[in-house]
Amino acid sequence: MNYCMIGARGGVGCTSLALALGRTLNQALYLSLDFGAKDAAKNLRLDPGIYDLYDLTNRGGKLTDALLESEDLGLIEAPLTKSLKDLDREGLRALVKDLEEKYDHLIWDLPIEGLDLLEILDPDQIYCLASKDLAAIYRLEDLLFKLRGDHDRVTPIITGVDNPETLRARLEEEGLDLGEVKTLPFSKALDGEAYFYPKDFAKIITEDIQDYQEAQDKRGLLSKLFRGNP
Repeated sequence: MNYCMIGARGGVGCTSLALALGRTLNQALYLSLDFGAKDAAKNLRLDPGIYDLYDLTNRGGKLTDALLESEDLGLIEAPLTKSLKDLDREGLRALVKDLEEKYDHLIWDLPIEGLDLLEILDPDQIYCLASKDLAAIYRLEDLLFKLRGDHDRVTPIITGVDNPETLRARLEEEGLDLGEVKTLPFSKALDGEAYFYPKDFAKIITEDIQDYQEAQDKRGLLSKLFRGNP
């Protein structure tokens, strides 16, 4: 299975959610196409590698050189000093084919300016993320319009939502119809950075408010037990 995470804008938890998903799956690899950022290794408290995705697509580098591994997930970062337009598309196509033979699940962190790469990545599922403020939601609406040809595999997710019912009412007031929207909380780690628990990803599969609240309560309890902070 191939998954793509696309943020309607930066800072909505795209990388955190992609890593959370990867940690729930067996034989999964996270890959960042967000050129100019190396957030994933920091999120998993790994030392950044010397080589990255650009070395694999443009320089014929070895997978083992660019691969970083945590206890339950492999990852390959994007380069800091290159832009997405520098990416060798055919090199990426060859890399995707090779990785699909080695891994059961590929999770791509894709910036919004890289939508043309969806043709190469050919994901089974596309998750489009936005925060709950109206500016981000309108950007999400625009993103969903651009992906209207892929609507069968697109799921919009709005993060930072404490009360899904309030969010739905707000969308109705604005006359926004985003289809079946999923929601997630936007937790804070001890260092102040946003993150999701691995099991938080499962919350997007239900729209039942009671089930959602039960999941929230359990998450809060686990946070107190393991992190000392809800």
